[in-house]
Amino acid sequence: MPSDGANASLEDVKPFADYLERLMVVEMQTDIVVSEGAGNQWWYNGGWVNFNNQNVIEIINLLIQKPSLSISELAEMLGINRSAVQKHMKSLQEKGYIMRSGSRKTGKWQVLLTKL
Repeated sequence: MPSDGANASLEDVKPFADYLERLMVVEMQTDIVVSEGAGNQWWYNGGWVNFNNQNVIEIINLLIQKPSLSISELAEMLGINRSAVQKHMKSLQEKGYIMRSGSRKTGKWQVLLTKL
């Protein structure tokens, strides 16, 4: 019986080992299929996130490379206006994908997404 812990026989733990093997195969197949996507897929809080807006993808990538970037700097780098960057940043913050730590002048952005 598996409740025997370290004293359980191989026969006792076989059902669990079989279950674990099936679970791992499904997870690996899912991960491989998803990671073969378009490259704009991210992992966040136990689920997949996909961004279709190229500016949002660029903002995230730039913040990963240089967390101290300001909204003005992001707007200049992307060639879009400040209000567009602010809108994207607000949406990313509200969803919990990014957060700001520190002061307005010396603070840094933290990206809470993991790129695949």
